Amino acid sequence: MAKPSNSRAIRAFANPVRRSIVELLRAGEASVNALVAQFDIARPAISRHLRVLREAGLVTYRAEHNVRYYALNEPEMDRLRDSFDDEFGDFWRPQGAVSSQGDIDGVERGHRLFHEVRVSTCLPISSDLAFRYCTDEELFREWVGPDATNSGTPGGTFRATSAFGGQLIAEYLAMEPGRIIVIRVIQPLMPDDNLYTISFTPEGDGTRVELRHYVANEVVAQLLLTAWYETWGQLRKLVLAKY
Repeated sequence: MAKPSNSRAIRAFANPVRRSIVELLRAGEASVNALVAQFDIARPAISRHLRVLREAGLVTYRAEHNVRYYALNEPEMDRLRDSFDDEFGDFWRPQGAVSSQGDIDGVERGHRLFHEVRVSTCLPISSDLAFRYCTDEELFREWVGPDATNSGTPGGTFRATSAFGGQLIAEYLAMEPGRIIVIRVIQPLMPDDNLYTISFTPEGDGTRVELRHYVANEVVAQLLLTAWYETWGQLRKLVLAKY
């Protein structure tokens, strides 16, 4: 379960615009005007996203005359990275991580190679209801199957039949209602293919539901892309018919 001190950061990263802002700031400090120029949305909206990132401790700013310049809060980003590594290290590290002692005593080396499987759909329902379709057992069964089980709580599990017919067993690592879910697959995937997230972002009159699954093997990535595509199709079909 995510530590309470990380809750705001999880919620901040749940929004794709805020993730894009963080990526832009990796290149260095930028003014609000420079950031606004990178998006096709109004300045007040960017300002609200920056406020969320600032309140989560992920960015800082300085004022020069009437201009605000934003930058990543590197110490907090490092703390957050270390915190998640401590808490979810066993789940994050296997994803394509390769490390070895090497020939030099006391010097380790490693690298990460992984593929990101991404599937998303826009549903004509609220983010809270979309979240419940993934965590509420009764709603979960409507689109996954009558034999599915779902605890809907961090540290709990869910079981369902996958698009390929086998049983999927997974554990909820962390969640922010209506925002994001972090999940570890227990069965049937290998340890280096076992983590995915589901984010819920308001879009128009509905919600963009996006799944990102990180895997080390390209063949597994292609299989999962097909499986998640069909699974998300089932959810969309149900919601469109019902609402």
